[in-house]
Amino acid sequence: MNVEGQLLENNKASRPGLKRIFIRKQLSDVCRDEYRVDDGSKSRPPPTSESIKALKQAFILGANHWNAAQHYGPPHANSLHLRDYFTQYPGDADEVVISVKGVVNLEKFIPDGSPENVKRSIDEYLRVLDGKKFLDIFTYSRVDGVTPVEEMVLAIKKYVDEGKVGGIAISECSAQTIRRAAIVAKIDAVELEFSLWATEILENGVAATCGELGIPTYAYPPIGRGILTGHIKSLDDLAPDDRRRNLPHFASKDVFQENLRLVKEVDAIAEKKGVTPG
Repeated sequence: MNVEGQLLENNKASRPGLKRIFIRKQLSDVCRDEYRVDDGSKSRPPPTSESIKALKQAFILGANHWNAAQHYGPPHANSLHLRDYFTQYPGDADEVVISVKGVVNLEKFIPDGSPENVKRSIDEYLRVLDGKKFLDIFTYSRVDGVTPVEEMVLAIKKYVDEGKVGGIAISECSAQTIRRAAIVAKIDAVELEFSLWATEILENGVAATCGELGIPTYAYPPIGRGILTGHIKSLDDLAPDDRRRNLPHFASKDVFQENLRLVKEVDAIAEKKGVTPG
């Protein structure tokens, strides 16, 4: 079988036990990572009880695909601690798909896709989840520019083959990277930024490649990192240590005001339809 044939064959294959539930609700919108959207400081995660209530409400409303990462929040309260939710609501575990991102060097906060670091990431997830929730999808956060993507994917595939992980996803990648990954293993999802302020995937071949190969995509952050909620009217509404201040959409008052103009147009459309923009 040639390369293209293997690529298509991999991504037509079914994944036994992996639920095809892709109703997108990023954890940073609804749980202990809420501070990542509304308060970008890692030092002030909301109380666990508050986070669990928010997650339960999201679940009730039909948001059953939750996206987490080891680097979302401090070690004592990062989003791997979904274990707390599933300890309280064990009956929800089979109804929720979680996809968690890894392969980040937490000391230097840079991607590290080496097989050793893939193993460290997944083993840590499994340890923290403690059997309370199956690890449905493991996502490698970024290509590190050193480790071939094929090696990263095969390191994850080992856990899939052993039944410890349900599927494989990749994040923030090119169309070429998706094709290379899909040749060596089935890719169950691709996570990318897509919003009013980030439409590149429609122009760089990524969306087209995923469509061709039948790979689901899910977008972050659909509410523009909080700007569509209506709670952010000026840069002064962001705390001094809010990480969004380092992002292009919030880089300066001029840029922010231009983006706010788009928000007002969305507000007008939402008002006509009797809904909220975010």
